[in-house]
Amino acid sequence: AVSSDGTTVVVQSIAANDAGQYNLTATNSEGSASLATQVTVDEYSWQTIIGSCTHTCGTEGVKPALVRCKDDKVGFGGNVDEANCCELKPMTPDPEPCNRIPCPLPPLFFDPLPLQQPQPIPDEPQTIDVDQNVYIQEGNRLRIRGRLVQGIPDPVVTWTLPDGTTLGVNQTRGRFSIQKDGTLEIRDIRLTDTGLFRALAVNDVGQDTARSAVTVIRPPAIVEPTTPAPTPDPNAPVPGGNQRVNVGDVITMYRGNDLVIDVPLVPDVTGPVSYVWTLPDGSKLSPGDRSGRFRVLPSGTLRIRKLRFNDDGAYTVTVTNIGGSTTGTTRLTVVGYSWNVVRGDCSQSCGPFGVSDSSFVCQNDKTRPKAIVANSNCNVEPTPALPAPEDCNRVACPGSWVVGDFGPCSATCEGTQTQVVYCEQLQGDGRSIRADDDECAETKPQAQTRPCPDTPPCAIAPEFTDPPDAVPDAERVNQDRTVSLKQPAGIATGNRLCIEAKLKNGTGIPREITTLKWTLKDGETTLMPGDASGRFSVRSDGTLCIDDVTMDDSGTYSAVTENIAGSDEGRTPVTVYKRPEIDDNSVRSGGSTVLPSDGSAARRPVEVIRDNTIVLSCNADGFPPPMVQWYRNGVPVSPDDDRYTVLSNNQLQINDATPDDSGDYLCNATNIVGTAETATSLTVRDYPAQWVVVRPPCSVTCGQGTRVVTSECRNETSNASLPLSECSYQRRPLSFRESCNLGSCAKMWVVGSFTPCSATCGGTRRRDVYCQTEEIPGLLQRVDDVVCLMSAGDLLGPTAGPKPTEVQDCGFTVETCPTYLWNTSAFSECSEECGNGFQTRSVVCVRQTVVGDPTVVPESDCYDRGSQAGPRPQLQQSCRRECRFQASSWSACTLPANVTCGEGTITRTLTCLKKLEDGSEVATGVDSCESGIGEHRLQVSL
Repeated sequence: AVSSDGTTVVVQSIAANDAGQYNLTATNSEGSASLATQVTVDEYSWQTIIGSCTHTCGTEGVKPALVRCKDDKVGFGGNVDEANCCELKPMTPDPEPCNRIPCPLPPLFFDPLPLQQPQPIPDEPQTIDVDQNVYIQEGNRLRIRGRLVQGIPDPVVTWTLPDGTTLGVNQTRGRFSIQKDGTLEIRDIRLTDTGLFRALAVNDVGQDTARSAVTVIRPPAIVEPTTPAPTPDPNAPVPGGNQRVNVGDVITMYRGNDLVIDVPLVPDVTGPVSYVWTLPDGSKLSPGDRSGRFRVLPSGTLRIRKLRFNDDGAYTVTVTNIGGSTTGTTRLTVVGYSWNVVRGDCSQSCGPFGVSDSSFVCQNDKTRPKAIVANSNCNVEPTPALPAPEDCNRVACPGSWVVGDFGPCSATCEGTQTQVVYCEQLQGDGRSIRADDDECAETKPQAQTRPCPDTPPCAIAPEFTDPPDAVPDAERVNQDRTVSLKQPAGIATGNRLCIEAKLKNGTGIPREITTLKWTLKDGETTLMPGDASGRFSVRSDGTLCIDDVTMDDSGTYSAVTENIAGSDEGRTPVTVYKRPEIDDNSVRSGGSTVLPSDGSAARRPVEVIRDNTIVLSCNADGFPPPMVQWYRNGVPVSPDDDRYTVLSNNQLQINDATPDDSGDYLCNATNIVGTAETATSLTVRDYPAQWVVVRPPCSVTCGQGTRVVTSECRNETSNASLPLSECSYQRRPLSFRESCNLGSCAKMWVVGSFTPCSATCGGTRRRDVYCQTEEIPGLLQRVDDVVCLMSAGDLLGPTAGPKPTEVQDCGFTVETCPTYLWNTSAFSECSEECGNGFQTRSVVCVRQTVVGDPTVVPESDCYDRGSQAGPRPQLQQSCRRECRFQASSWSACTLPANVTCGEGTITRTLTCLKKLEDGSEVATGVDSCESGIGEHRLQVSL
């Protein structure tokens, strides 16, 4: 639109096509004038720009959006300042998802855990993951999953079989197929499939491999018999000889033969294979086992030697491998047959002419009674030759009575004769003999009896009397005694023994022809009544006496009496007892005999040193061996006391003797004869030399004072001083300082009981010891120990004496308990002549015994026994020597040369003096004084 005055052109909603040159022409009467204006129309707009995707794959890719002001006249780009865009700026749109596709990944198989399979391997299909190993029984199906945990793009899975064959997905070859998901399936798996199955997964990014080891198991199986076992025919003949069969067979065999049962297995059974045989009695055998006649060979074969009837039964073998087990059974019947002779009836019932024929039958030796079976069962036994006809019934025929002459006289004196009536039989050999009366069926005729003509009167055989009831030996063993023959006798040595040999009344008639003879215990010496041999004699009445019986007389004494009618013998065993005797008695201490004994019961004083092992001997002899009992102070020594031991030779051993073991010891030996005793009075003393505490006088005569208590080695009897080595070093009391002369009224030491020893070897024991006063009657008060140790006149009363020992050594033996101590040398001279210095010394650990010199040992021995040695002493200590300077008088004034007045010098000398221990002073080097100036001239100007 043009303004009314024509001077202005207004373009509303200018557009791009409005651009161009605008000309203004003004015209009047005078003429015209023109002006040109070029108009350029710029076009700007807001433009949304979508950027490139931030990712090429994955789940986070987006296209970012931007809103820019753009010059529309420009094609690509043309971004200008936002102020050029007049319109309201639009909202920036949200980023746009992009490239949301999976990123490429190399394939990776799943990594499974190792496969745990039960034993034995079950007979069922199996499914595993690749990289797992598996055992599987043949004939089953196996699936091996080729599971992948990643792989983009989808990998191609191929499988390589143990024989090198390669299969891809969805391929099938025989029993092998690959499923769509990469799973390998094997149907009807076989032993030849055992091996490694390899899986390969490949895509554009990479590849991965995995493998599974497959072991195909064939369970054991026993080869079945080719033909079924027939039903046993009891009448069928049995083959003889040794047999070898397979398990599963049913077999019948002759006893005495050997049987071998093999276990044939189907081929290619997976090993190892074990065999266990179960015998009919339930016992089990494995390869290598042997039980009597049964043995299992390494191959599993069962061998049975020398079959017996009781070997009948089932023999079962169990064969096992990783895949399972199977059993097989062989049933065995053991038989035995033999030919038996059967004889026919005899042609005669008695007499010398009967014969019978013979025949053979086969019998079963296993049955009781033996059954007759078909002769074919004995075909393995040779048929014996048929014996010739045999005589039979050639026995005596029934007898008949025969009445004969009178028989012999019944005795050589006063006998009778009886008529002989006997039964006579015809024997099978044709002879007629006298038979037993039972052989005659008829009644026996009565035999007549008559006195024998012209027979003398009869003699009666002697017979010793029976002994009376025995008297116990203990009642009469210690005296002369008389016993009866056949009666055991016991008697002590030195007594007289008589053995009476009396005959029973009415025997030994006539006595004139009856003799008696004794045989002594040696079996050789014989004595008749009235004879004597040394201490042996026989009285006229037949009594044997032994005078002054000795131990050698023990034995059996026999007597024989006889006459024409007979004899009798009697024996008397004699036991000689001996009264107990004790000899060679001694006391040993520490292995050395210290006192012999005369064997008497009188007490013998014996002194020994403590801590030794003491042996009291009691050599008791006697018969029977005496019982020995030891007594101490009249009380039997108990075997329960560990410190006392009664040895096998009746010695009494006292271990680690102490003074408490002192007393009267008596050995009593007793047997049936009597008693013997020996006694010893034992005194166990401390060491002969002992430490004696030495207390010097108190430092004051009243009130509180002190003194140093030391110890000396002295003879226990004479109290004479001895060298220190004579006393037990470790028992020496320690030196100490004590208070003295502190008194109190009515004061006393109260002493408690000792505690147990602090160590098993040496050590100490303690007790409570304290001072107690009674200032007020009835009021007891515990006070300081110095009160009992001090005496201060009438007011405090006398001292209560030295304080009893609180600590006591427990004792030891030199061999087992040496003392370990620190041994120090004297300190050296001070290292400095003047002033502060140090001193040194040597410190070593020594092993000290009661006898001998100390022995240097490693320091660790003193540290290990710190309770004895204490802490290690110092090797060094500080020291000081006092020194001072001594100055001389000043010299005269000295002037310089050629000068008579003015300034000059005077001098004096300084000397270093060292103070000795006795208080005197000596000059020493000038460098020794503390100031270090020594001797010099001091110059003074005047």
